[in-house]
Amino acid sequence: AFFTTGPTSSPAPSISNVTLTRMPGKPIYYTIAATVPVTLDVGRLEFYMDGKLLGKAYTPKPGALPGVYEFPLIPAALNITREEFFANHEIEAVAVGFGGMTGRFPVQFNPAYECADI
Repeated sequence: AFFTTGPTSSPAPSISNVTLTRMPGKPIYYTIAATVPVTLDVGRLEFYMDGKLLGKAYTPKPGALPGVYEFPLIPAALNITREEFFANHEIEAVAVGFGGMTGRFPVQFNPAYECADI
């Protein structure tokens, strides 16, 4: 016999903060971090740049503060040219709850131009 479950009554997940941090000593490499209250049921965090999905995180980063999900923003690994990267962008973190509800947190990101090493 089959059964169906009703919709969950859990609220849409919320994101309290999104940060982008330049990683020192590495070629163009940033970390996007999104903070979600640990009391919420979050299935995954999705990270977007200008509406294009960059990647997903299913668990908080080991060793990080509880509720902090991270994704590496490495333009070369994502086939983003230097010219495309060093411009104004909208970075958005989307928390997806187990019931399918979502919470969004967009931020503007305009990385400082860096000269290529010769």
